[in-house]
Amino acid sequence: MLGLELNEEYKLSLVRRPDRELRPDEVLIKVLASGICGTDRHIMRKESRVTPPVILGHEFGGSVVAVGSKVENVGPGDAVAVDPNISCHACEYCRNGNEHLCEKLTAIGVDIDGGMSDLCVIPSGQAYRLPAGFELRFLPFVEPLSCVLHGMDRISVKHGERVLVIGSGTIGLMHMLLLRGVAGELCVDELNESRLAKAVSLGAGKASKGEIDHFDAVIECSGTVGGFEKAVASARRGGRVLVFGVTPIGDFAQISPNDIYKKELTILGSYVNPNTFSRSIAMIGSGRIPLSRLDVRYFPLEDFKTAFEASASGDFSKVVFQSVEGD
Repeated sequence: MLGLELNEEYKLSLVRRPDRELRPDEVLIKVLASGICGTDRHIMRKESRVTPPVILGHEFGGSVVAVGSKVENVGPGDAVAVDPNISCHACEYCRNGNEHLCEKLTAIGVDIDGGMSDLCVIPSGQAYRLPAGFELRFLPFVEPLSCVLHGMDRISVKHGERVLVIGSGTIGLMHMLLLRGVAGELCVDELNESRLAKAVSLGAGKASKGEIDHFDAVIECSGTVGGFEKAVASARRGGRVLVFGVTPIGDFAQISPNDIYKKELTILGSYVNPNTFSRSIAMIGSGRIPLSRLDVRYFPLEDFKTAFEASASGDFSKVVFQSVEGD
């Protein structure tokens, strides 16, 4: 199989791995689409955890080619999306219903070979069969939307509340698409003009400098220290802040505990996607989240350098490897 490998020196290159026999509980899929995530760029800059050498790609899906002897949930020919997060089911967190906080959590595309490849072997439990009519071009959005849904569950925005989203990359835009029919006022704070224009085209207003202590809920999607500090400052008394963006490991913010105290703020974290993957598939399959409004750019694996540059530029809502067959 051909895959985009990150080696121990954090260099990307296309490598060819030998095929191997499937274990009884494994599935071999032909990857149809694999998205580049901001986390992938953090990984390459040593700002997020990884276990190299590993083939990247945790936002992907494809068509089942073969299954192990004990696999029953999917079969050859099925279209599937892949949940990359694998819990141990034995630690204290798993046994208390918090599998996403598992002490031994591993991730496809981070710790074991992922979807930036032509073929990928995954544990069968990570494969979710897609419903008939699911548009395969949206495969790379299933995983990120499942994470966004968990974040939305955490912050619980009420109808009519004033909401600020900081950062309008893929994740910020997906939050906005979900919030358009809920928020009474929906604003975005974004420095990249291209991303800001896309957010405004989706119905968000531009946040002004004078809107400190203004918002009921603030969702930080930029993954920056400045974004987090701005989120705390922008929340009104009694407000809520959701820390969603992945800030580089080792970065620290300067926040006054007294500000949190006197404003009685609630600050929430949101980590991966517990029990939301099926909901994400259902939402995308029903067409209730208008992903066609996003600007998606496709590249073959061989053009990975150009693809990562395009992803980092902010000119596209999403950059995806490999065109979907028949799309």
